[in-house]
Parts: sequence; structure tokens; C-alpha cells
Amino acid sequence: MSPKLAYRSTLPRPDDPEILDTVDQALRLGVPLRYAAALAGISETTAYHWVTDCARAMEAAPPGTPLEELGSAALFGQTVKEARASLVLEAVTEWRAAGKDWPKWATLLERLFPQDFGRGPRSETSASATNNHVLGRGAEADRALLAILHAKLLTVPGSPGREGGGAVSEDPPGPLA
Repeated sequence: MSPKLAYRSTLPRPDDPEILDTVDQALRLGVPLRYAAALAGISETTAYHWVTDCARAMEAAPPGTPLEELGSAALFGQTVKEARASLVLEAVTEWRAAGKDWPKWATLLERLFPQDFGRGPRSETSASATNNHVLGRGAEADRALLAILHAKLLTVPGSPGREGGGAVSEDPPGPLA
């Protein structure tokens, strides 16, 4: 197989059916966009540029505007979105039906789409605001937990603060760092 990018005789177009088909097939298999672009004979930068152009055009257009009116990059961007959505649907369906093999599907989704399936803090972005969600107890719960632990330590024989066990104040410690 010869490198498509090296032997391209014309400028790539976002609506080129060969490019669209190659990118679509690769993304549906879980190939990241940067590699799907290389398989289609376009640079990674070009692929991301077209996806960004699509997002801007769709955001600026009134709802219901046909894709054809948004420009050729919109078709490329929509192809990328649909291929990724298809992969997610297939992986979630397989995950639910996998029985003991569910971890491979969960891992696939977690690694390809960490913003949706990852374990860390999540950010939701909309046109008007960004909401960050950090999964944790919070300062008030930390203080309550420390007070309970402190009280338990004071009741255990031989623990610090008991006979000969060292000095501990009767006040619970401050919040966790």
C-alpha cells in the first residue's frame, strides 16, 4: 500500500467520498481520528481543522439548516460524529450483553472517550457555561469524619491521648488537605 498523502495529485476536499468512507470505517473500528486521517491520505491537522469548522458552522447556523448549506467541512465533521456515535452504541450494546467479558468494552470506552466514560472529574460544556463536577466528600464531610475518628481514638486503650500514650488535644483536627 503506497502512502496516500505522499501521492495525492489534488488538494483533499472534506466532502471527498473516498476520504469520508475511509475515515468513517476507521472511526467505527475505534481508530483515533489522527490515524484515520492518515489512512485517508490527509494530515491530522487538516482532519481536526475540518471537524472544528463543522462545529463552528453548526453552532452558528439556525436549527434545521441542511448540512449541504453549511459547507463541505460540515459533512466531514458530521461523518466523524456519526462514526464515533456508532462505535459508542456498539460498545455499550456489547458491554451490556458481554457477561464476563464486559471489562474489555468498558476499557475501550474509557480510553477512547474519557470525557464520557472516564473515572476522573467531569466537565460539561454548553454554549453558556461550564460545570465542573468533582466526585468527593467535601470539606464538611471531611470534618465530620475526622471528628468521628478522633472520638474513636480517645476511647481506644493505649492510643495517643490515653494513659501514657502521648499527648492529643481534645479538639478534633482541622480539615484534610
